[in-house]
Amino acid sequence: TLDNVAINQLAFDDSLVWAATRFGLYRIDIENESVEFHGSRAGVIDYNLSAIEVIDDEIWFASQNGITFRNRRTDVWQSFPGLELTTEYRDIAATKYNIWFATDQGLLKYNRKRDYWRIFTEADGLINNNVFHIDPENRYLWITTATGISKFRWKRKGRID
Repeated sequence: TLDNVAINQLAFDDSLVWAATRFGLYRIDIENESVEFHGSRAGVIDYNLSAIEVIDDEIWFASQNGITFRNRRTDVWQSFPGLELTTEYRDIAATKYNIWFATDQGLLKYNRKRDYWRIFTEADGLINNNVFHIDPENRYLWITTATGISKFRWKRKGRID
């Protein structure tokens, strides 16, 4: 089913693999050796997916058209089409209350508890706004950028979010 389909990113969840593709979201069941397309009820156009991550019961994915997640337990979809940010989303990661997005304009944070968005840039201490990958570690985020790798301390005393 996925022959000659560009897979932009994968997310793993037990025996399932979720694939972000140019056609949308696919679920690959490793145990049953089956592939299923997941048409969404997202408020954003859900093709050309560039980033995906499984976070607890949710599957988060993003494209140039916005960000969406689906709660697999409740089958509720939520979309964020009006972020006023035209960017390329490259990676998704989670910390306790935040969902992080690597973009070509910086590090975008969504605070779930406060339903609040903020973008971190070089002005906030990033070595480069062109972020490719995020890996959380306690109060830090390891990020890769166009100019190298860095350990970004996003949660620190005195920083107003």
